[in-house]
Amino acid sequence: MSLRKHLSILLILLLLPLYGPGVHAEKNWTAEVSPVILGFGDSVRIANYTIQFYDVSTNWSLVTLRVSYPDGVQLLYLREGEVGYIPSKDLEIFEIVLNSIDSKNSRIVISIVSPLVKVRENLQMVPNKTVVINKNVIVRLLASWVNGATIGVKVPPLTKFSVFNLTPGQSRGFDYQLAPGFMYVNYLRVELQSASDDVAWLNIYLPKLDAENLTMQTIPATNGSKPVETEPTIFTEVWRGYLHQGVPLNVETPVGTSAIFVKNLTHNETLFSINFTFLNGSSVTKDITVPVEADITNVEGIPLMLGVDETDVDHERALIKVLAPLGSVASKPPEPANVSVSISAVPTELMVGDVVAVSINVANKGPGEAKNLVIAAPVPNGFELVGNETGWSVGDLAPYSEVPAIVYLLRPTSPGEFTISGVVATYYTERGEKVQVKSTPDIPIRVYDVPDLHVTILGSNSTSGRNWNSYVHVKNMSPVTAIINVTVTGTESKFEYIKDAELHLSYPPGIAGPALIGLGNLSAGNNIEKTIQIRPLETGRFPIQASLVYHDPLGSEHELDLGTVLVVDTVPPKIIVKQKIVRVYPSEEELPNFINQTLQNSTNARSLAEDISNVIEPYLPKGTNYWKLSTVVLLVIVLILGYLAYGYYREVQTFRRFLLRKRKSRPGGLPKKWKRDELEILLREFRSEIVRENLSPERRPPEGGH
Repeated sequence: MSLRKHLSILLILLLLPLYGPGVHAEKNWTAEVSPVILGFGDSVRIANYTIQFYDVSTNWSLVTLRVSYPDGVQLLYLREGEVGYIPSKDLEIFEIVLNSIDSKNSRIVISIVSPLVKVRENLQMVPNKTVVINKNVIVRLLASWVNGATIGVKVPPLTKFSVFNLTPGQSRGFDYQLAPGFMYVNYLRVELQSASDDVAWLNIYLPKLDAENLTMQTIPATNGSKPVETEPTIFTEVWRGYLHQGVPLNVETPVGTSAIFVKNLTHNETLFSINFTFLNGSSVTKDITVPVEADITNVEGIPLMLGVDETDVDHERALIKVLAPLGSVASKPPEPANVSVSISAVPTELMVGDVVAVSINVANKGPGEAKNLVIAAPVPNGFELVGNETGWSVGDLAPYSEVPAIVYLLRPTSPGEFTISGVVATYYTERGEKVQVKSTPDIPIRVYDVPDLHVTILGSNSTSGRNWNSYVHVKNMSPVTAIINVTVTGTESKFEYIKDAELHLSYPPGIAGPALIGLGNLSAGNNIEKTIQIRPLETGRFPIQASLVYHDPLGSEHELDLGTVLVVDTVPPKIIVKQKIVRVYPSEEELPNFINQTLQNSTNARSLAEDISNVIEPYLPKGTNYWKLSTVVLLVIVLILGYLAYGYYREVQTFRRFLLRKRKSRPGGLPKKWKRDELEILLREFRSEIVRENLSPERRPPEGGH
């Protein structure tokens, strides 16, 4: 029973996590300070903890580390590769890893590792919002969109924002410089939880051991181990820069905090006022004068050293350097920048197609730094950019300094009056605030153009001014009237015109006329007409050439070559007789008669007729054989004629027999002469005889019967 009971309890314990409430563990991110090298008796101070290489076994296999903090002291006994937890593994604030033991040089190498914890959860931010995590760490949201955000982080040793993009669920870590040569790796981690248009939610992680500095120092061993001599305090430069009069420079040291003020300054020296507060709460204030470019001056009674490189009396500031014990940090409150943008342009009057140079001058007239300065210049209407750059990233602009002049080129594309303006400088103040400044003043620009010029010169040999042409026939010594027309086309008469226009005419020998014709000033939309007389002096062909000389609106001279504009011909015309054979063909109505006459007059009519037949045969109807038809018709006619001839023969024979029967001989042998009535009787009898002959034999009556 006892065994079953223990198995039941064990099964329940195994199943409890499956049915218990959901618990989401923190991500296992850690920050690390490594490597830290400690000689025997050396210590390192980080935050409120002091870690000392306290003791070691005689064979240097076991190291004792002494960790002291406000709540007590803890000893760790570690071998190489082992880990010790402060204050315990369950309540870990940080852990110490003994990386290696160097018995030959009496030193060890350790790493300080602390788990990251979430210090800001679901931190809602909008673009350009800045959040100060601690006095040295700043987080800013630059942009946000669906499923993404652009974030900037500033953490020592960074002096500018480090900008990066994250999608939901992604994170990025940053290192922190605790002291020269010591980095707190992965000290800050920023995680994007979610994002939408113009808003993002962040999680911010820092180590449980949230240290902002690290101090190396030596402490004599008091546990019977080999003693270590105390080394002097090491000073390091913690500040170099301008400090304005009345603005505090705060320096945090391992032994206290100080505030340094510039109280007064001249070209030769600077008077400082220093207030120092020790860790025990006591404070002291001292004034000290430091000459310009002198050696570093030690402040008596205060762990600080000061130096002055130069003074700027006009702006009430001094370029100073401050030295403090190793691990000290200096900072001053943010000061405002004052950025101005001015523009100029050369030239302000130009022709279409020329180039105007625009200069941008940016200056910071304030005591604060203008960070991430960016300049953008728009391209105004009526212009095109020469090149491909209208934006410049300057970076950080120091107080009371200027950006070297930025020049970009524009080319006008149409005439008129325009304005160049709208250059914008964007920067961030030392507080992280975004500022935009527009340029002044606006620059008016006048753009001119030469209008389209159309010149025509026509001549006439008629005094009435008719038959205008560019080629004129005229008798020798007869005058030619020439009309000159200049048309000026364009849309902007105020900005499109020419001045002092002149037409230059060039005549060949043998013809005379005016060589220079003044036209004056001509603007778009106008035209001018001039009439001149030209007289040929001899026989020939005379090409007259011309060019238009004028000044553009800005005074530059131009010449438009027109080439040959008019030809005067005084050569008499020649009459040339040429014979030309024109073939005339008969019409359709005349064609049959023409063929007939041609055949009649032909010496070989048969051959010609056959040729004509071959030509017309394809056009005749198909399918009828007229030769066969003619043959059939002929046979029918022959048969009819044969039948008629046979019948006529029979009647003749019948009539002959009938007469022989009736004929009676007269005396003397002469034939009988028939009387009229006898002939009629005879004819009737003959008809009856024919009828009888045509009857069949069985129906035929006997001869002589009635």
